[in-house]
Amino acid sequence: MYENRFTPRAQNALRLAQASAEELGHSYVGSEHLLLGLLREEAGAAHRCLAEQSVTAERARAAVVQIVGTGLAGLAPPQGLTPRARRVVEIALRCNAVGVVLAHNHPSGLALPSREDYVATSQVAEALSAIGVRLVDHIIVADQDFVSMAENGAIAQRCF
Repeated sequence: MYENRFTPRAQNALRLAQASAEELGHSYVGSEHLLLGLLREEAGAAHRCLAEQSVTAERARAAVVQIVGTGLAGLAPPQGLTPRARRVVEIALRCNAVGVVLAHNHPSGLALPSREDYVATSQVAEALSAIGVRLVDHIIVADQDFVSMAENGAIAQRCF
């Protein structure tokens, strides 16, 4: 959607990140896939900086597989919670939370929820509900603006 905001190398790195996610059978593109995309975009500055630190695409991929695991390569079926969503649930459990507010920024400058925001919100709300924790809101910030997904009706309002 915002591809024209990126340089051709950045666009290629994003495509390579998506390809990495698909090759690993992941149904999302996370920061780990972005790292793999940057490493595979060999003409970029990020690749050069990482190479100077002996970080290679092969070593990074092996670390991703060890930490996150793999799904079914090429099919990318829904794999449940993303690693970050899983972490939200783990922290909520550890802290004995009764409610959680998610917040993140959109570097695009538009504080409009993306399709991925709706999917993540739904997944996290469902996972939290399963452990008796309420997703209170998911706030998206961009520049001097913000959007509350709860106020926009994307999160069911329930009393405690």
